[in-house]
Amino acid sequence: MRQPLRCVLTIVAGLLAALTFLPGAQAQSSFEAAVSGFAADSFLDTDKAIGAVAATGSPMALPVLQALKDGRLFFTTDPQGVYFRDEAGALFDAGTEKPVDPAPADLKTVRLNNRVRGTLAAAEAELQRFNLTRIHRTRLANLDRVTHVEMKPSGDFELTFETGATVQGSRRYKTPLEKLDRAATATAAPATER
Repeated sequence: MRQPLRCVLTIVAGLLAALTFLPGAQAQSSFEAAVSGFAADSFLDTDKAIGAVAATGSPMALPVLQALKDGRLFFTTDPQGVYFRDEAGALFDAGTEKPVDPAPADLKTVRLNNRVRGTLAAAEAELQRFNLTRIHRTRLANLDRVTHVEMKPSGDFELTFETGATVQGSRRYKTPLEKLDRAATATAAPATER
Protein backbone atom coordinates (compact mmCIF):
# COMPACT_ATOMS: atom_id res chain seq x y z
CA MET A 1 0.00 0.00 0.00
CA ARG A 2 2.86 2.41 0.72
CA GLN A 3 4.56 1.86 -2.65
CA PRO A 4 1.67 3.29 -4.78
CA LEU A 5 1.37 6.28 -2.45
CA ARG A 6 5.11 6.93 -2.72
CA CYS A 7 4.83 6.70 -6.52
CA VAL A 8 1.95 9.22 -6.58
CA LEU A 9 3.83 11.61 -4.29
CA THR A 10 6.91 11.31 -6.51
CA ILE A 11 4.83 12.15 -9.57
CA VAL A 12 3.26 15.15 -7.83
CA ALA A 13 6.59 16.51 -6.58
CA GLY A 14 8.27 15.98 -9.94
CA LEU A 15 5.43 17.61 -11.85
CA LEU A 16 5.44 20.68 -9.64
CA ALA A 17 9.22 20.99 -9.80
CA ALA A 18 9.22 20.63 -13.57
CA LEU A 19 6.50 23.22 -14.05
CA THR A 20 8.46 25.66 -11.92
CA PHE A 21 12.10 25.23 -12.93
CA LEU A 22 12.63 23.74 -16.40
CA PRO A 23 13.46 26.13 -19.25
CA GLY A 24 12.19 25.30 -22.76
CA ALA A 25 15.09 23.44 -24.43
CA GLN A 26 16.04 21.57 -21.27
CA ALA A 27 12.40 20.60 -20.76
CA GLN A 28 12.19 19.20 -24.31
CA SER A 29 15.32 17.06 -23.91
CA SER A 30 14.07 15.97 -20.49
CA PHE A 31 10.74 14.99 -22.07
CA GLU A 32 12.47 13.02 -24.84
CA ALA A 33 14.54 11.16 -22.23
CA ALA A 34 11.42 10.42 -20.16
CA VAL A 35 9.52 9.10 -23.20
CA SER A 36 12.37 6.74 -24.07
CA GLY A 37 11.51 4.76 -20.91
CA PHE A 38 8.48 3.32 -22.74
CA ALA A 39 10.80 1.46 -25.12
CA ALA A 40 12.10 -0.90 -22.41
CA ASP A 41 9.07 -3.22 -22.74
CA SER A 42 8.73 -3.90 -19.02
CA PHE A 43 5.84 -2.95 -16.78
CA LEU A 44 8.16 -1.48 -14.16
CA ASP A 45 9.91 0.75 -16.71
CA THR A 46 6.55 1.79 -18.18
CA ASP A 47 5.36 2.71 -14.69
CA LYS A 48 8.49 4.81 -14.12
CA ALA A 49 8.20 6.42 -17.56
CA ILE A 50 4.64 7.58 -16.77
CA GLY A 51 5.90 9.46 -13.71
CA ALA A 52 8.89 10.86 -15.61
CA VAL A 53 6.75 12.07 -18.54
CA ALA A 54 4.20 13.71 -16.23
CA ALA A 55 6.98 15.35 -14.22
CA THR A 56 8.43 17.11 -17.27
CA GLY A 57 5.43 19.41 -17.49
CA SER A 58 5.63 19.20 -21.28
CA PRO A 59 2.49 20.02 -23.26
CA MET A 60 3.06 16.69 -25.01
CA ALA A 61 2.80 14.72 -21.74
CA LEU A 62 -0.97 14.50 -21.88
CA PRO A 63 -1.27 13.28 -25.50
CA VAL A 64 1.43 10.66 -24.89
CA LEU A 65 -0.24 9.40 -21.70
CA GLN A 66 -3.62 9.33 -23.44
CA ALA A 67 -2.11 7.35 -26.31
CA LEU A 68 -0.70 4.88 -23.77
CA LYS A 69 -4.09 4.51 -22.12
CA ASP A 70 -5.80 4.03 -25.51
CA GLY A 71 -3.28 1.47 -26.82
CA ARG A 72 -1.89 3.94 -29.37
CA LEU A 73 1.66 4.18 -27.95
CA PHE A 74 4.30 2.07 -29.70
CA PHE A 75 8.02 1.42 -29.52
CA THR A 76 10.82 -0.02 -31.62
CA THR A 77 13.99 -1.61 -30.29
CA ASP A 78 16.38 -1.25 -33.22
CA PRO A 79 16.72 1.68 -33.48
CA GLN A 80 15.10 2.52 -30.17
CA GLY A 81 12.13 4.85 -30.58
CA VAL A 82 8.72 5.64 -29.12
CA TYR A 83 5.77 6.66 -31.29
CA PHE A 84 2.08 7.41 -30.93
CA ARG A 85 -0.85 7.48 -33.29
CA ASP A 86 -3.26 10.38 -33.06
CA GLU A 87 -6.97 9.70 -33.19
CA ALA A 88 -6.94 10.04 -36.99
CA GLY A 89 -4.28 7.30 -37.23
CA ALA A 90 -1.26 9.44 -38.16
CA LEU A 91 2.03 8.30 -36.58
CA PHE A 92 4.26 10.73 -34.66
CA ASP A 93 7.56 10.51 -32.81
CA ALA A 94 6.52 10.75 -29.15
CA GLY A 95 9.61 12.70 -28.09
CA THR A 96 9.55 15.38 -30.77
CA GLU A 97 5.94 15.29 -32.04
CA LYS A 98 7.24 15.11 -35.63
CA PRO A 99 5.23 13.03 -38.12
CA VAL A 100 6.74 9.66 -39.05
CA ASP A 101 6.18 8.30 -42.55
CA PRO A 102 6.64 5.50 -43.35
CA ALA A 103 5.99 3.71 -40.08
CA PRO A 104 8.83 1.53 -38.77
CA ALA A 105 8.27 -2.14 -39.60
CA ASP A 106 8.81 -3.46 -36.06
CA LEU A 107 6.31 -1.31 -34.10
CA LYS A 108 5.19 -2.96 -30.86
CA THR A 109 2.44 -1.68 -28.56
CA VAL A 110 3.52 -0.49 -25.11
CA ARG A 111 1.83 -2.94 -22.75
CA LEU A 112 -0.27 -2.12 -19.68
CA ASN A 113 -1.18 -4.00 -16.53
CA ASN A 114 -3.32 -2.99 -13.55
CA ARG A 115 -0.43 -1.35 -11.71
CA VAL A 116 0.40 0.79 -14.74
CA ARG A 117 -3.28 1.71 -15.16
CA GLY A 118 -3.31 2.82 -11.51
CA THR A 119 -0.30 5.04 -12.07
CA LEU A 120 -1.98 6.53 -15.14
CA ALA A 121 -5.11 7.28 -13.09
CA ALA A 122 -3.00 8.97 -10.39
CA ALA A 123 -1.18 11.09 -12.98
CA GLU A 124 -4.52 12.07 -14.49
CA ALA A 125 -5.87 13.08 -11.07
CA GLU A 126 -2.81 15.26 -10.48
CA LEU A 127 -3.16 16.90 -13.89
CA GLN A 128 -6.70 17.98 -12.97
CA ARG A 129 -5.13 20.55 -10.64
CA PHE A 130 -4.02 22.29 -13.82
CA ASN A 131 -7.62 22.33 -15.14
CA LEU A 132 -7.13 19.22 -17.27
CA THR A 133 -10.52 17.56 -17.15
CA ARG A 134 -11.95 14.37 -18.61
CA ILE A 135 -14.26 15.14 -21.53
CA HIS A 136 -14.42 11.63 -22.99
CA ARG A 137 -13.60 8.12 -21.85
CA THR A 138 -10.23 8.43 -23.60
CA ARG A 139 -9.58 12.19 -23.54
CA LEU A 140 -8.61 14.98 -21.20
CA ALA A 141 -8.69 18.66 -22.14
CA ASN A 142 -7.25 21.86 -20.68
CA LEU A 143 -10.40 23.91 -20.19
CA ASP A 144 -8.36 27.11 -19.77
CA ARG A 145 -7.50 26.89 -23.48
CA VAL A 146 -11.04 26.41 -24.80
CA THR A 147 -12.36 29.26 -26.95
CA HIS A 148 -15.63 27.75 -28.19
CA VAL A 149 -18.01 24.93 -27.28
CA GLU A 150 -20.42 23.53 -29.85
CA MET A 151 -23.18 21.30 -28.55
CA LYS A 152 -24.33 18.49 -30.85
CA PRO A 153 -27.97 17.25 -31.12
CA SER A 154 -26.86 13.93 -29.58
CA GLY A 155 -25.70 15.72 -26.41
CA ASP A 156 -22.03 15.28 -27.30
CA PHE A 157 -19.94 18.40 -27.84
CA GLU A 158 -16.94 19.77 -29.68
CA LEU A 159 -14.33 21.98 -28.01
CA THR A 160 -12.28 24.46 -30.02
CA PHE A 161 -8.94 25.51 -28.51
CA GLU A 162 -6.80 28.64 -28.85
CA THR A 163 -4.69 26.84 -31.46
CA GLY A 164 -7.73 26.11 -33.63
CA ALA A 165 -7.63 22.40 -32.83
CA THR A 166 -10.95 20.73 -32.10
CA VAL A 167 -11.71 17.76 -29.87
CA GLN A 168 -14.91 15.77 -29.50
CA GLY A 169 -16.35 15.31 -26.03
CA SER A 170 -18.94 12.87 -24.75
CA ARG A 171 -22.31 13.81 -23.25
CA ARG A 172 -21.36 11.60 -20.29
CA TYR A 173 -18.60 14.05 -19.39
CA LYS A 174 -20.27 17.40 -20.02
CA THR A 175 -20.41 18.45 -16.34
CA PRO A 176 -17.12 20.38 -16.69
CA LEU A 177 -18.76 22.43 -19.45
CA GLU A 178 -21.14 23.91 -16.90
CA LYS A 179 -18.10 25.46 -15.23
CA LEU A 180 -16.99 26.86 -18.61
CA ASP A 181 -20.49 28.15 -19.35
CA ARG A 182 -20.69 29.93 -15.97
CA ALA A 183 -17.26 31.50 -16.48
CA ALA A 184 -18.18 32.71 -19.98
CA THR A 185 -21.45 34.18 -18.70
CA ALA A 186 -19.66 35.93 -15.83
CA THR A 187 -17.10 37.55 -18.15
CA ALA A 188 -19.69 38.43 -20.81
CA ALA A 189 -22.20 40.00 -18.36
CA PRO A 190 -20.16 43.12 -17.46
CA ALA A 191 -19.58 43.89 -21.15
CA THR A 192 -23.33 43.88 -21.89
CA GLU A 193 -24.22 46.14 -18.94
CA ARG A 194 -22.17 49.07 -20.23
